[in-house]
Amino acid sequence: MSSRNRIRGFTLIELLVALLLLGLVMTLVYGAFGQISGPAVRLSDQLTEQQELRLLMRMVADDLQSAQWLEQYWKKGTQFRTGIIAEQHFEGTKQFTHISFHTARPARFYRGIDDADDPDLHEVGYYVQPSEDRKDLVLIRREDFYIDDNIDDGGQTVQLADHITNFQVQFLAQGADLNADPPPWQDAWDSTRQPENARMPLAIKLTIARKDAQGRELSESLEFNLPASLKL
Repeated sequence: MSSRNRIRGFTLIELLVALLLLGLVMTLVYGAFGQISGPAVRLSDQLTEQQELRLLMRMVADDLQSAQWLEQYWKKGTQFRTGIIAEQHFEGTKQFTHISFHTARPARFYRGIDDADDPDLHEVGYYVQPSEDRKDLVLIRREDFYIDDNIDDGGQTVQLADHITNFQVQFLAQGADLNADPPPWQDAWDSTRQPENARMPLAIKLTIARKDAQGRELSESLEFNLPASLKL
């Protein structure tokens, strides 16, 4: 057979060069994929945590929108506090709302009780406190199944969220000037000290902020009116 017709294979050096080039191309492709996928994963995580924050906001807002002034209980004695009781408490150098109120909603924690036995009227509270290791601030929801004389104590507590940086509930009084700039939001509220025809606020502004896994602050704010009839 003529030497012209021989099939020439790859030399070892050519194979090594080809493998080297292939490795270089794969490294570049993998690096480019990492640059694309990294921000995408972080964005997905951020959107998930933002959605969780919105669900948390919805829970608190639903409770507050069902807040009640218990007129019949109030008439039994002036020591009974009802409606909404909110004040500012310091945790470290920052102030957070500490709020307790009566709300006409089914119990969230006492799920072992038959729905028919649920009075749909409970004592609920929200507040911020240090975590067990005192390295973080957490949001707590308190729920008491029965109505008693102490609106801000008793019941069961559940930690709803960690890394809390802001929890504020503000109030717009009945008859407030809605055209004022800024609106006259109040940081504290005590229904028992309000005029008889204006025990409950006209509107509420709720703000919650927390840090995500990357240390970025996520914040949500919601304003809503309270129903006109809030007496039981």
